[in-house]
Amino acid sequence: MKIIPNYDHTVSRAKSYPDVGEQLDAIYKTFLHLHIQGIDLGEDGVDWLKTIYTIKEGFPKPKE
Repeated sequence: MKIIPNYDHTVSRAKSYPDVGEQLDAIYKTFLHLHIQGIDLGEDGVDWLKTIYTIKEGFPKPKE
């Protein structure tokens, strides 16, 4: 008989996901791309883009 321990997929998933900051940056880039393409993001979507843009401008990524 083979004993299979209880498997909790949430632990494995949590360890495998990219950093939350990286995920948010990917979402920002996607929203920005859609906005540039003329897709209506709604007022909340545009406000969110402006907020993130302002933060990125205030704390720019160092040049390599």
